[in-house]
Amino acid sequence: MEALTIEQMRDFYKRVYENTLNNINMLQDQMEKLINLWIVYSAHDQGMPQEINEVILEWLLMYKKGIQYLKRLTNNHISTDSREAGS
Repeated sequence: MEALTIEQMRDFYKRVYENTLNNINMLQDQMEKLINLWIVYSAHDQGMPQEINEVILEWLLMYKKGIQYLKRLTNNHISTDSREAGS
């Protein structure tokens, strides 16, 4: 009975974590769209130099890769824990 409860708790926290990562991804996608729009409009107004736009786009790419890396790392850890718990 106790093992089932621990497994249910682990599954619950896994779902919470996955939902949190999905929300972060959604927010990151929205932020990326807004920044891309801002860059397009600022290019028309000659507001910002091209170098700054490139730095911003590079920053967005690094942020996105960081989120993907975190998700991959935690998924590997969760799957490892699940296999160990089943042993």
